[in-house]
Amino acid sequence: MRSAAGILALAALTLVVACDSGPKAPSTTTGSPAIRLEVPASPPEALAPGTYITTNFQPPASFRLGDGWSAAVVDTAAIALVRETPDSDCLCIVRPDGVFDPVGAGPAELPADLTVWLQEHPGLETTNPSSVQVGNRAARQMEARVAAGATLINGRLPLFTAGDQDYAMSPGDRGHIIVIDHPTGPVVVAVRAPADSFGDYFRAVETMVGSLGFSD
Repeated sequence: MRSAAGILALAALTLVVACDSGPKAPSTTTGSPAIRLEVPASPPEALAPGTYITTNFQPPASFRLGDGWSAAVVDTAAIALVRETPDSDCLCIVRPDGVFDPVGAGPAELPADLTVWLQEHPGLETTNPSSVQVGNRAARQMEARVAAGATLINGRLPLFTAGDQDYAMSPGDRGHIIVIDHPTGPVVVAVRAPADSFGDYFRAVETMVGSLGFSD
């Protein structure tokens, strides 16, 4: 197991996650209807501030966004929200259906415990996981970065598969990974940004993740 608790030094970036019961009747604090986020966006589509609900992503999710967000991917297995470009930062909500074998670098079945798999991944340096809640769901979170000497594919370390999408990290990234224990299977919320801008990006992300909820 690789642990980078001392290396990453991210104690000040503890995620504060609100507790609620998941998606409810779509509404915002002003009483206007929530915005349904269902259409894949390529190139990334700018999103107005407001409350969003996704019905094609499974399990259905809801969240609030402030200024400056765009949708890069919206499908049944992955949502990618960015503030710059998909290559520079990503707040990804992923329903993984498999992983990339860290030894053979090919697709593999989803492990029984995804948090343990991430901790033991030879291509990652991670902090020890801590327990949180996302909505009313139990979850575990950790910080992560690509380890020196990791086996890369096209310059990135692929981790999860999710339908036609995958989630990967680049050597210059810092990441915050939350594995949510959902009744239908694990859901991953992964925050990824270049190391030099990760702190500011993470602070922009906290409010959104704190509003995140999933129905059954």
